[in-house]
Amino acid sequence: MIQLAKKEVKQKNISGQQIALLTDKMLIKTGKKQIYGTQCDYVNGIAIANNIAHPENVDQRRKEMGLEPLKDYLAFMTSLHQQMNKKN
Repeated sequence: MIQLAKKEVKQKNISGQQIALLTDKMLIKTGKKQIYGTQCDYVNGIAIANNIAHPENVDQRRKEMGLEPLKDYLAFMTSLHQQMNKKN
């Protein structure tokens, strides 16, 4: 399934971001490690991506799907989380 999805992403028939999110969500829900690092937990308001298969290659996999590096994604998710939980 993942290989077919990657082919469709390369042909711009589907969004790499959506495939990565769905893939990681399914893997985590079935007790497996995510491969793109899209599923975050928050520790003291900081986004972290746990349970990543072969984390040393995660940015290459993300790039193949048209995603930014994991470090940038986690910084964005942290900022978004802090804005959403800001006390007025």
